[in-house]
Amino acid sequence: MNFPPDRPTGGPLPHEDPLHDVAFAEFVRLFGKLLGVRATARNYEIGLIIPAMRTVLLRYTDHEERTRWEQTVRAAHHYLDHGALKRVRESCQAYVRIVDLIPHALNMVVQRRAEAESQANGDGRPVAFLSLYQTMCEAVVSLIAAPVIVGFCHVYGIPTQSFVFKPDGRVDINALEKMEDWLLAPSNLLKVGLNKHVRNAYSHSRYRILDGSRVQMWDETNQGKPTWGPEEWTFTQIEALCSRLELTCVAIVIALAVFGLNYSELIKARGWVPKDRQQPPLRLQEAHDLLAHTASNSSMLLKDFSLQDKTLHFELSTRPRGNDHVEARRLYGGASMPLYQKPVKYVSVPIAPQVIQILRAAAGHVDDADVFSASIKNHDGEQLGEFHIDRAALGDLSVPLIGGVTKLRALAKVDTLGDSMMWLEELSLMAPLRP
Repeated sequence: MNFPPDRPTGGPLPHEDPLHDVAFAEFVRLFGKLLGVRATARNYEIGLIIPAMRTVLLRYTDHEERTRWEQTVRAAHHYLDHGALKRVRESCQAYVRIVDLIPHALNMVVQRRAEAESQANGDGRPVAFLSLYQTMCEAVVSLIAAPVIVGFCHVYGIPTQSFVFKPDGRVDINALEKMEDWLLAPSNLLKVGLNKHVRNAYSHSRYRILDGSRVQMWDETNQGKPTWGPEEWTFTQIEALCSRLELTCVAIVIALAVFGLNYSELIKARGWVPKDRQQPPLRLQEAHDLLAHTASNSSMLLKDFSLQDKTLHFELSTRPRGNDHVEARRLYGGASMPLYQKPVKYVSVPIAPQVIQILRAAAGHVDDADVFSASIKNHDGEQLGEFHIDRAALGDLSVPLIGGVTKLRALAKVDTLGDSMMWLEELSLMAPLRP
C-alpha cells in the first residue's frame, strides 16, 4: 500500500494571503521544538497547519485564550507522541485512517460558521450557531479525537476497546462523553468546549427560543427522564461555547499535523497504511482549488480547468518577474510582537518541469482522468506551448520525479514546450528577527 498522496489542503492561495507565510513561521516559533529529527516537510500537513494558525491569529487575541490554546496543542501532542512510543504502529495507523478526512470536515465547519455569522440578531442566529456546534462535534471532534484517544489508551494502558471506533477511524460520538471524564492535566484541556447536553438538546429539538436573546435547553433519556436543565442560555453564551470548541479543534488539528510531519517517513517505510482505509473522493471544484495551490507554488496561475471525455484540460499562465527584495511583517501590531522577514528572489527555470509537477499532482487528485492536457501562456497571454500525457506515462505518483523529466517528456503525446523558460519565485520561509 502507498502512503496517502502528499496533496495540499486548500484555502487562500499563498500569493493572495499576507498571513500565509507568517502563519507557518508562527507555528515554527511556538511549536518547532515538537518536531523530531525524523520530521519531513510535507505539503499536506503544512496545508493543515496554515489555515489552523490563521484562524487563531485572526480570531483569538485574548491572552488567556491563546495560552490555553498553546497548552492544548501540547496536551494533544503529548498523547499522540507518548502513545506512539508505547505502540507506534497502532498510533500511526490511527492517524492514517482519518487524516484524509480532515479537510472536508473543516470545510463543513467553515461553511456552517459563515451561515451562522450571516444571520442577523434574530431567532435564526442561535439556531445557526447550535447547528455549527453540532457539526463541530459530529464532523470534526469525532474525527480528530480518534488518534488522540488511541494515544491516551496506550499511555495509560487502557484497552482501546473501551472506546467505539468506526470503520473510517472516527470515534463514536457517544464515546466522546468519556472525554469529559478526563479530569487530570493535560487531559482536561482536550474537552474544553464539549457539552453533550447542548449537543443533545439541539439534535433532539429540546430547546425553545425565548425573548431577550435567550434560549431554553434541556436534555432527557429516551424514556423522557430529565438529565439536564432546563437551562437558559443567552445567544452570546452559545456563540462563546462554539468558539471554545473551535479553539480546541484547531489545537488538536495542529498536534495531528505535527505527528504527521514526525512519522510520515516511518509510515511510508514500514507500509503502515490499513488496507481498508477510506479515502473521500474529491469533487472537481475541490481538485481545482488544490491544484491552484500547486500551480501557485510553481509561480504559475491556473486559468482554466475542465474534465471532458476522460481528459483533464488545463490552461496555465506564468507570472511576471518581480524584483528581488526582503519582505517584512509584524503580527497583530505592537512593537513587542515578533518581526518576520523572508528573502524573495526570482530565478529563470525551464517551464517543462513545473508543468509536469502540476500534472502529476492532478493525477493524484482526479481519478476520472486518463489524459492530462496543459496549455501554457505567459503573463501577457502569448502561447508558450502545450503538453499532453497519458496517466500511465506519469508513473508511480508516490515516488518523487527525480532526474526523470527528459524521459517523461519523451512519453508525452504532445510536447511543444521546447526550451521555454519562466521566472520562478524561490520559496523561502518567514523567519523571526527575534524570538
